[in-house]
Amino acid sequence: QDPPRGRGAGEEQLRGILYQRIASPSAGRGADDGRSNNERMRAQLKLLDQRKLPHEKTYLDVKGTEDAWRMIRDMVVRGAPAIAISGALSLAIELQEADLPESAGETFNWIKHKLEYLVTSRPTAVNLSIAAQELVQVAANSRDCPESTPQTVADAVIAAAEKMLQTDTDGNLAMGDYGSKAIQEAVQAKRSKQGNLRVLTHCNTGALATASFGTALGVIRALHNDKVRMKAKQNTSNTSLNSIIFTSTLAK
Repeated sequence: QDPPRGRGAGEEQLRGILYQRIASPSAGRGADDGRSNNERMRAQLKLLDQRKLPHEKTYLDVKGTEDAWRMIRDMVVRGAPAIAISGALSLAIELQEADLPESAGETFNWIKHKLEYLVTSRPTAVNLSIAAQELVQVAANSRDCPESTPQTVADAVIAAAEKMLQTDTDGNLAMGDYGSKAIQEAVQAKRSKQGNLRVLTHCNTGALATASFGTALGVIRALHNDKVRMKAKQNTSNTSLNSIIFTSTLAK
């Protein structure tokens, strides 16, 4: 995945999910070999081992749904959005290497089984369950197309999983923009003089809990990028190792 577009795109940050496509060993056969660009590029997925933070920065390779199941269960990846995206992308990784069943219907059943298996890694992870349901529907829609094949069903699911990654990033950035603007307007309407803004967030809402930017903590990052003087604290009984106390002293 490329760095987030828009607000904060130039920031150095620790990324919990690394997903990218690289040239496959056979890519040198040329552009006229009948394969699509995605077929010439192989996807790779790595997850930051959040159990080792802040002392070590270690990324673990994800080769398929079994790896993701274990990493979700063992708290390698944390945060509802990150768990869902990691699970979805692990299926995309597995699909690109899998020996698919002989029919579109059997491929749908295989995908549905893999997604049901992933959900058991963290039954309380609502986002993971929702993502699985959405991918099952994508697979069903592709299966029901008149000229569907095992590969078209697999490709549809891969595309949908990759879209989830970008959609989460786009949503985080939009939330940061709207949240920063709303907070600044509310403060200006109620305060007679300027001073440090105090913002309190709850739960695990930073970049490592999402695709890349953060939800509630993303709003604080957006305020920081807008050069708002503030003291911001993440305070919760559900704190993970990557939860932080974030303080900005930049002058507006």
